[in-house]
Amino acid sequence: MIGVHSRTRYMVASFILLIILGLIWQVGYSLPPDTIVIAAGPKGGFYDTTSLEIQRQLEAKGFKVEILNYTETEKIITDVNDPDSRVSMGFLIQKVEAAAYKNVMSMGSIMKSPLFIFQRSGLALKSPSDFKGLKIGVSPPNSSSRGISEMVLSPYGIFSDNSEFVPLSLTDMQRAIETGSIDVGFFLQPATNSVIAGIGERGIATLVQTEYAESITKKNGHLSVVTLPKGSFSIVNNLPATDIKMVAAPVTVVAKKNLHVAAVTAVALALKEIVAPPTLVSLPGEFPSMDIERNFQDSSRAADIYKSGTANEPFLYKHLSFGVAGTFDALTLTLGVLLSLPVVLSGLFEPLKLWTNQKPQRQLQTLEGLHALAQTRTLTERELAKVEKIEEYFEKNHNTVERGKRYAREIKKLHLTANSV
Repeated sequence: MIGVHSRTRYMVASFILLIILGLIWQVGYSLPPDTIVIAAGPKGGFYDTTSLEIQRQLEAKGFKVEILNYTETEKIITDVNDPDSRVSMGFLIQKVEAAAYKNVMSMGSIMKSPLFIFQRSGLALKSPSDFKGLKIGVSPPNSSSRGISEMVLSPYGIFSDNSEFVPLSLTDMQRAIETGSIDVGFFLQPATNSVIAGIGERGIATLVQTEYAESITKKNGHLSVVTLPKGSFSIVNNLPATDIKMVAAPVTVVAKKNLHVAAVTAVALALKEIVAPPTLVSLPGEFPSMDIERNFQDSSRAADIYKSGTANEPFLYKHLSFGVAGTFDALTLTLGVLLSLPVVLSGLFEPLKLWTNQKPQRQLQTLEGLHALAQTRTLTERELAKVEKIEEYFEKNHNTVERGKRYAREIKKLHLTANSV
């Protein structure tokens, strides 16, 4: 028969073993991923160039980064949301119902992307209302740029059945507008994009003002109005010749909710460096921002990094490799639980200890009852077996009261006397 203290030690050892096994499993689960997969847009576009810069910075921290170039960029959010997809993160510019993407979190908006509308040389179009019957260069179907272009064109009554929509890639669109093979080209790109800068600086094509931009954005709350200042492309050549109002859409980085905290930290640090400088349509430090895309759950780690100053690398990552720091970071909750276990276990074992310490008294009370019963009648075999068991308990536990042993002896004597009569 195992003693009280032996049982207690056995239970404590079992708890410790379970904790150690759980910690080993948790350490393996908490290791940062080998590869981060970024879903980007067509090569040369903003998604692609930003992904390449993220890749450069993350690989310097020891991560492997793979970039997947999507033509149909509206599908990026679907693959980020899919638990079985390899995609870790991507970009979102179109309006979506966040409830349909429960596995997605926001890592912040990184810019407002203007919709540049260029007209070929020789035209003098004043507004999109003048586009009816023209050859209009647009992005391929199921791309974010295509959806926003049609969102802007439809209020003016411009549709594919009264104008010719020509689907083109970014570089093909640049070539087409410069050679005059299309009349108008729609480019949803940042003002810093080399294609936009190249077209604007050379004056081969000129911008069309988005008349009624405010009205369009009021009807589509996802969009906003930005102004490209006069001379933004070239002050010497006065390009553009006037301030140009344009519709813009926020670009948000989205990631799987279970993306490892080390990866989130590395990406947030990279984004802060990449997009914090000012552009022709944004102020310094305006991006990244958690204040634009409100539909998705925010990454708290990314939000903390964006709020901090330039020396914004969390302590662990500043002093350890990203892999080691990320493992400790992911284990923070587990370690907190382990540190609190002694207090929790002491609370759990206290009732057990109290119950154990009271066992001699309970056994004694049982014997007292059997002793009183033996003076009135003969005990049954089951009652006698209980007396034997309790007597054995008192014999093995030397610190129990002598009265228990005496009661057991007297009960046996009474039983023998009753049987001999």
